[in-house]
Amino acid sequence: SQEYDQQIATELALMRSRAEIERMTRVDALTGLANRREYDNVYPKAWHQAARSKGDIALIVFDLDHFKALNDGHGHLAGDACLQHFARILEGCFRREVDLLARIGGEEFVVVLPSTTTRDAERLAETVRAELERMPCEWQGRTLPMTVSAGVGSADWTDDATPASTFARVDSVCYAAKMAG
Repeated sequence: SQEYDQQIATELALMRSRAEIERMTRVDALTGLANRREYDNVYPKAWHQAARSKGDIALIVFDLDHFKALNDGHGHLAGDACLQHFARILEGCFRREVDLLARIGGEEFVVVLPSTTTRDAERLAETVRAELERMPCEWQGRTLPMTVSAGVGSADWTDDATPASTFARVDSVCYAAKMAG
């Protein structure tokens, strides 16, 4: 029976390690948010689900401004601290279980908001911007002021043929905001 208990303990440990490996494939190690792979898996499903009923699904694309200069000026550890800080702000602003918060590139993040209008997403993006302004990143006794550009939009069921087309449109709004300062 000791052998049986040992076998059960081994199987439980194996199940835990498999679950941890599975989690690691879906989570950005630095920020703890979903990673690009998880976004690429979850977003199309949410988009198609909304498309079936022509329901609302909004996206917010965030891009941290002047991030290369911050990294070059303060070092990569400071940049990492800023990415983690921004992730915590996102988690504080988006609390619904259905919302997906993901880091999809170096300093680019996306929030997928099922059952959300563009107007509500715009309000949420503004909340994030204001929170970032109110709470800059503190790192090694220094304040690292950060700003973020955002693109906000929702699926347009007359024009958007794919999840990628909705994303591309919202991403271009973010890029335009970044270029406009």
